[in-house]
Amino acid sequence: MRNQVLKAIHDSVALTKYIGILVWVSLIASCATAHRAYHGISDAEVQSELERDRVAVIEFDERGDYWESRQIRRAETLIKKVRDPVLVTYIHGWRHDARPDDGDLLAFRNFIKNLNEALGGRACGVYVGWRGASVEERGIIGGIS
Repeated sequence: MRNQVLKAIHDSVALTKYIGILVWVSLIASCATAHRAYHGISDAEVQSELERDRVAVIEFDERGDYWESRQIRRAETLIKKVRDPVLVTYIHGWRHDARPDDGDLLAFRNFIKNLNEALGGRACGVYVGWRGASVEERGIIGGIS
């Protein structure tokens, strides 16, 4: 009888560990960012954004490949449209990416806007994005680093 109780306890502990691992894996997997480009919207929308902000976004995946080769052509078009351009390139750091609401991208857009006011519209920016924020940390492990 004692052996049966010990075996039941052992099996219960093993099952609890297994369930715990499944819960953690599920939490981490549900926090991963979408596996797609953030700036793959239509050319018309991008053209309007480029003319307004004068910032082109070029995104790379985890292997260093372009997400959208059109992003390179869009950046070239932007730079060629500006007479005697002052080109500013920004590559974000860890915990950032190219989401439209990313703090680094918003600050860069604002910087180019201010620079254009000072330089008479000659500034254009290229924001280089990669999956530095590949896991959504807010609410789960945000304070750990």
